Amino acid sequence: MASTQSGSADRWNNSAELERTLMERLEQGTLRIPPYPSVALALRKLVSEENYGLEDVLTIISKDAALVADVLRCANSAFFGRGNITSPRQAVGRVGAQQIMRLALVSGLSGIVRAAGPLAPLRRQAWERSIASSAVCQHLATLRRLPVELASTAGLLHDFGWLIAIGSIEEMLAQDPNAPARSEAFWANTIENCHTQLGLALAARWNLPAVLLEAIGMHHQPDEPSEFAPFIELVAISDRVNDLMQSNPLVSAGQLATIPQLTATECSAIAAMLPQIPELITSFASETNGGPTKSALLGPQSALLDGFQPADLRVMRLGARKSGPYHLIGIGPNGWVMKGHEPLLEKQIVEMEIGQAPTALRLWAKIDLCMSDEKDGWQFECKPFALTGASMQQWTDLVRSLS
Repeated sequence: MASTQSGSADRWNNSAELERTLMERLEQGTLRIPPYPSVALALRKLVSEENYGLEDVLTIISKDAALVADVLRCANSAFFGRGNITSPRQAVGRVGAQQIMRLALVSGLSGIVRAAGPLAPLRRQAWERSIASSAVCQHLATLRRLPVELASTAGLLHDFGWLIAIGSIEEMLAQDPNAPARSEAFWANTIENCHTQLGLALAARWNLPAVLLEAIGMHHQPDEPSEFAPFIELVAISDRVNDLMQSNPLVSAGQLATIPQLTATECSAIAAMLPQIPELITSFASETNGGPTKSALLGPQSALLDGFQPADLRVMRLGARKSGPYHLIGIGPNGWVMKGHEPLLEKQIVEMEIGQAPTALRLWAKIDLCMSDEKDGWQFECKPFALTGASMQQWTDLVRSLS
């Protein structure tokens, strides 16, 4: 028994040991790999036959109410041109069967993201990056005249090993109630070192085509020779774009120009598209299913830099899950701190309104931290996310006016 307890302690104290355990579970066949979503699989088979019509697509998607709701939200988003789409028939007519097939895959996998668990914030963040990567790859593929379906799916699945690893770690944590919380960096370093192998296991289980297999296995070596180099490059670029989005409230064409594989035209096109991504992400409901669970993330630690100014502003969460008001108590160039009695999910992207009409600022934000406050309910640290040029100017003016 002592040896078992010692091995468990080593696992939670040593990133390399935890990585080894994950790989052992993979080799032993005890690592849980999700099945290909059934509705997405049915659509994939239908589209591959090339002899189908609108009614065939509608018959398949109508079996999944969650998918229908996701498709309607997406069809009405800026990413798909907006519009008053009120029925699945209109949605399919607007975005097309190929796109519906990709949306079905995203919708089917989003249930994994909604699962409660001690690493839920990391799962949510990994999924949001996957959707953003898919959108960037889709946009670039259109510009480069590459098959959009393959590019979009490569972006979506290339880092899915992160989600498999997080789920497996949570299973181990459930079996070891005395496991200590660890920093986000500890978990991230472990997963980063093995996510490619786990993603390849998914590709093998799903019998994905060779192009997706290589996009998953080689996206960290985009300069290596490959028959599918154009797709691997797209995925590698999407990772760089994601990194820029995480650290900048607005990603400009000039910032994108630091990615050498992009042309000036592509930089401008991607910069114009990025503000559409938050709405696309939130089209797929990411609220956590189940009750609260003990977090395995060490913290909280402030994610925002110094230089904040005291402030007193009203903040509301917009959209279908409208909540608030929240009380903004401090603001700086990188974000703001607010308090409120209604919780928000850590690492979630939400639409916010700061201040009141007629001067209220509407923008997308990422909830970097959510901390329990015994006196005031909850305290949050929020950062602006994927702003447009106009909202960036409003944000800058607001911060300057309060300095």
